[in-house]
Amino acid sequence: MKPCSKEALILGGAYMLLSTPFSLLGLSAISDILFTVFIILAMLLFFNVKLKFIDNIKNKHETWSYYLCSFGWVPYFMALAFLILVSTYTFLGYEQKLFAIGILILGLFAEAAFIVSPIVAFLKKKFKK
Repeated sequence: MKPCSKEALILGGAYMLLSTPFSLLGLSAISDILFTVFIILAMLLFFNVKLKFIDNIKNKHETWSYYLCSFGWVPYFMALAFLILVSTYTFLGYEQKLFAIGILILGLFAEAAFIVSPIVAFLKKKFKK
């Protein structure tokens, strides 16, 4: 799998679409299960396993795949930023309050990106024609 393949972006978009409502409602157990499934499926994509539901979305539902790809980058960015934040906290040992603020900012960024990315994709598609 290429790190920025359409399949990976569709998977990220599907994860965001499914997990965001549960996160906003405070149902973290369901969000954690969805995150675990997302990580397992991302690892399968990494090892070039074809996932039928992703191929189905990509080939039969072009509009859905376009919009899922538009915010599919967010979970990958969030995972990478969280790992960087935790590793710098572990090695540099800064204040726990600063760590909590960093986590809050990441969460707010994810919610904003979830809203703004499809709008940008819609405008890009509309003005491209």
